[in-house]
Parts: sequence; structure tokens; C-alpha cells
Amino acid sequence: MLVEFYIFFFKFGRDLIQSYLNQTTLLIGHNIAYDLVWLWESGFNYKGKIYDTMIGEYVLGRGSKQSLKLKDCCIRRNVSQKSDATEQYLERDVSFENIPLRIVDEYGRQDIQATRALFQSQMKDFRLPRNKMLLDTVRIMCQFCAILTQMESNGIRIDIPKLNEVEKDSIRFMMLNRSNDVELDFDFDKVKEKTKDDKRVSAKELTPKEQSNGNYYARDCQVAWFNDQWLYDLVWPYLEEANESSGWNWDIEWAESFQFTKYTKDGLYNWHNDGGSDHHGKYILADDELIEKCKKEKVGLPNLHTEDKTFEGKVRKISMTMNLTDPKEYDGGKLKFDLSKTHDSGVDIMEIEEINRKGSIVFFPSFMSHTITPITRGTRYSLVLWALGKPWR
Repeated sequence: MLVEFYIFFFKFGRDLIQSYLNQTTLLIGHNIAYDLVWLWESGFNYKGKIYDTMIGEYVLGRGSKQSLKLKDCCIRRNVSQKSDATEQYLERDVSFENIPLRIVDEYGRQDIQATRALFQSQMKDFRLPRNKMLLDTVRIMCQFCAILTQMESNGIRIDIPKLNEVEKDSIRFMMLNRSNDVELDFDFDKVKEKTKDDKRVSAKELTPKEQSNGNYYARDCQVAWFNDQWLYDLVWPYLEEANESSGWNWDIEWAESFQFTKYTKDGLYNWHNDGGSDHHGKYILADDELIEKCKKEKVGLPNLHTEDKTFEGKVRKISMTMNLTDPKEYDGGKLKFDLSKTHDSGVDIMEIEEINRKGSIVFFPSFMSHTITPITRGTRYSLVLWALGKPWR
């Protein structure tokens, strides 16, 4: 049953209006969300189906950019039009309740007539073969319209502390696989690098501000490098999932060698980012002269230089770290991020507790400042990888 009604509190009783609503099987309106809010806030109840002629016009127009005002829709369809006599009052800043009743009454009647004519015209269009499937789309959109309008009217309960926590987690890192089956066996006689700065203080956890004062270890650990294809096959699907699920969707073309890292007692890796101080970490192809010079002096290539042409012009974009050790076997060695962006006091520090579980993988933007806190007992093993792509635009 389709019931049209025009409501004035002073003209009809509330019970009579509600009885009309109870009998109504389809409530039609133009921009009906406004009318639904008015009904609910006025104490009326309606839970039936709705049809919004504004949504219908939008769908029939295939989303084209055209005015969806009721008057303009009627003009395009050459159906009953409304003359809005209220405009002359509103232009003079006369509030709606102070407009003469006969003007408001006529405005309401014309509004109903124009909406009914527009609805009937749209129904004719929906019966055309090219539009038959579109009516279901409009019905679904109208259903969502009613739900969203009710949510907007009632409000949504939000746990602000939890929201802040989720916001930090979702924006700044992506936690994925938690397999317990990752077990790697390495011979540390093949360790190629052990890095220490010349000056050492007692191993302790530093804030980013403390470290900026200098005279501290950058890193105290052992690392080995390798390029086993089965490991790339294992990790790469998770990296692609992290890139997509996090919403980063960055261009990733290549990855560096895997770094196997061993932290023993007092081992640590202080505050740093993987992408370079300019957040780019752009690799430069070393020429033969530079390579020969470094070999002669028995030193490594300068930072961000490479002999591998596949790295030339690439930028570290996504970093990965995988925990290979049961947390019962060591203490300390926490992975933490500095979220302050200013690297000032270290007050906005987030610890990634999930990485403590053996086999857990964390992906995060390579430009994020992070640290591995000192090991106080046992040995911690981890696997690290950096994914590369074109420089940031």
C-alpha cells in the first residue's frame, strides 16, 4: 500500500499520523534521509521500505554529473513542477516557521505532487529493457540509506582509547603471519659482518633523543647474508599481502639479500630507520674505479652504493623482520617504534609484542624509526628483508 501524506502537527493528531505510517508499505521521498530524521526526531516510528527519487534519478543517469534537486529532475523529465513561493521569504532571512501558513501549505502540496510525478516517471524508465537491472540497485541503495540515516541520527558508540590504539597499529605497521613452523639452521662460521662503533657505553635501551647525542653503538650483533630462493618463495606472498592489506600499495620491484641476525647478551640495535635519513635510501651503482679503490683499501663500498645493477636507483620501501627464537629462550630484544616523528623525547614509543612469538613476521615502512632493545639473557635470532622500488614521488 502506498500512502502519501502531508504532516502538520497542528492539523492532525499524532496517533492519526502514526496510524498512516503503520499502514504504509512504501514511503517515497526526494532526499528521503532528511524526512526520516525529521520523523524519528519528532517521535514517530517507521521501519518499512523506502524509495528515494533522488537515488533513482542518480542511478538512471548512470552517475552522470547533473543536478539532483527535485525541481531540476522534474524539468528534465517534463513532469509536474513546483513553484517555490517560500524562496522570497528565505532570501529575506525569514525563518521557515514565520512564513505564512498558506505559503507553507502550498509548498508542501507541490512537493508531494512533484515527488509522485517523478516517481511515476522513473518507474516507466525502469520497465525499459536497458534499465531493468537498475531497479534492484536502487532498492539496495535505499535500504542502505535508511540504515545509514538511522546510524547518523542515533550516533555510534566509539571506544576512543581503542580507536587510537588501532590507528597506530594499522597505519604504522602490518602484522601478518604467525607460523610456529619457521626453523632455520645457519653456520655462524660464515658470518660476514659484525658491526660495532668505536665508542661504547654500557648496553642499555636509549631514547631517540639520547642516541642523537652520539657516542653509542649503532648495532651490536652478528649477521650473515644469503639469497636462498625457497625463502623468497616463503616470504614474498606475505609481503605482497601486507602491501595491499595495509593500503600502502607501493611499487615493489625487488628485494635485497636476506639478513640472518644473531643477538647475544647485551646485543642491541639502537634507533635507526632502514630507508636512509631522507627516507629514500636510493642505491647508486658503484663504478669500477670506486670498487677497485675499496678493495685496495679493504673497506666496504660507501653507504647506498652497490655493485649489483638490479639495485641501482631503487629505494627501500618495506622492511620485514621475522622472529626465529622462542621467547622463553631470551629476555630483552624488544622491537619498538618511535611514533613521535620528531625523535624528541621518545614518549610515543610502541612495542610490537606480537613479534615476540616465534615465527611472527612484522612488515613496516622502511622510513620508520625503530630499535631492538638490549638482550639481557639468552640469544635471539631473526630474519630481515628489505623490499625495494622506484624512488618516492
